[in-house]
Amino acid sequence: MNCGKKLDEVSETNLMRYFSFAFLIFSILIITSCDPLTDCIIPSRPELPEKIFPSAYLGSYYEESFRAAIDNSTNDNGYFYFFSISNLPRGLDYESEGRELFIYGIPEETGDFEFTVYVSVDEPDYGYVDDDPGIFEDDDNLCEDSNSRKYRLRVQ
Repeated sequence: MNCGKKLDEVSETNLMRYFSFAFLIFSILIITSCDPLTDCIIPSRPELPEKIFPSAYLGSYYEESFRAAIDNSTNDNGYFYFFSISNLPRGLDYESEGRELFIYGIPEETGDFEFTVYVSVDEPDYGYVDDDPGIFEDDDNLCEDSNSRKYRLRVQ
């Protein structure tokens, strides 16, 4: 009887070791293959600054700019930024250079305007090719790759 009890204890110990090892391997696979999950542990995402635009004047040239950034990234300039704007006042336009957005032009109407700036970013190709991206791989280190913010502009 005593010998059978030791055999059961050894089997239970080996079984616990097996399950612990299997759980460890499973955890490592989940953490390293679920890219959206790991990207969002310390979230990196594009951010547009809070900004109060100075008033523009009807018929006078206007120009204002700001820079987008990537939260929790030391290399804001290492991304490709793509901007779009909806509802700019007539006569104003925009263009970007890197992560800086310029709004410029000669306003053609007066009023208080609310417009939305959208930004999306891509990481540059560093020459690394992932041959087996897996179902969770999104090919970047960003938690989110786009953002938007509403701004106001008064034209007098």
